[in-house]
Amino acid sequence: MILEGAKQAVSDAKSGAVKSAYLVTCPKTRALTGYAMSFLLNLFCETHSACGVCSGCKKVLSGSAADIHTIAPENGSIKIGQIRELGDFLAEKPFEAAHKAVVIFEADKMNTAAQNALLKPLEEPPENTVFMLLAGSDYGLLPTVISRCENIRLLPAAREHAKELLEKEGVSADRAELALALAQGYYEEAAVLAEDSDFFAMREQTFSLFFKMMAQKTYAVSAFVAFFEENKERTGEIIDILKLALMDTLKLQLAGGEARIANIDQREMLTRMADGFTTGAIYNMIEKLLEHEGRMAYNVNFILSCESMLFEILKEKYRWLMS
Repeated sequence: MILEGAKQAVSDAKSGAVKSAYLVTCPKTRALTGYAMSFLLNLFCETHSACGVCSGCKKVLSGSAADIHTIAPENGSIKIGQIRELGDFLAEKPFEAAHKAVVIFEADKMNTAAQNALLKPLEEPPENTVFMLLAGSDYGLLPTVISRCENIRLLPAAREHAKELLEKEGVSADRAELALALAQGYYEEAAVLAEDSDFFAMREQTFSLFFKMMAQKTYAVSAFVAFFEENKERTGEIIDILKLALMDTLKLQLAGGEARIANIDQREMLTRMADGFTTGAIYNMIEKLLEHEGRMAYNVNFILSCESMLFEILKEKYRWLMS
């Protein structure tokens, strides 16, 4: 499903008249990946129609296309060496197709040296070579990199249309509405969420433990830590659930009943939280989550890190608690 406001690169691929570089931004990774795949399928398809059955499409789908070079972060960033490794690929003519493509995933994680190394290839790209930079946003990218690319921002499809598509795939109306709200309207993300029963079970337990912890003093902290440990491989998702809940709480505090929140099924409980805390408390709780999010990926003592995070959130609660 091509998202609204994003047809340019795919249309160029269909016509075979691609620009030398595209920067595609979107906060949803699955939407970016899906868009890049659509672009590559249309570009390398023998009929430029993303047929899915020709030799070109099959090679793109299998990841074996000789004329596609991909770059992704290693240990959290894209370094200059990864860009320099492009030299041999760029120096060669297309091997099987009319074009070559360089796809850089999470391009906003290129360090400054890597971005500077990319400037010359972007400025003077080899003939029949196209660059596609995929990023959550253009924040962190050098203006000189941004200016050398056609800029495309992926926007959510019309909510009602996306909901209809999900329902046609057998998703219940309530689940489709909630999945789209959590995915900020992005169909690709919502389609995966809607089928992930384990995620919704984990989300329900996360809210249960979080609300208990916030309603009483240190109640449920030990249970919450045990829950984190049991779901260690999904720690990032649990923290994302908590961040989104606090962001919704902030929206409800600032806009009241008119606030458009993601956790539409938790509006009543989140409204109670919004009425119980100051704006400062909520901001600081979000900040504590962000601080610990990075630490927990590298901290040897996972349990201690979880305890520290939860107790610091509670400390903010009692420091700013409204009487």
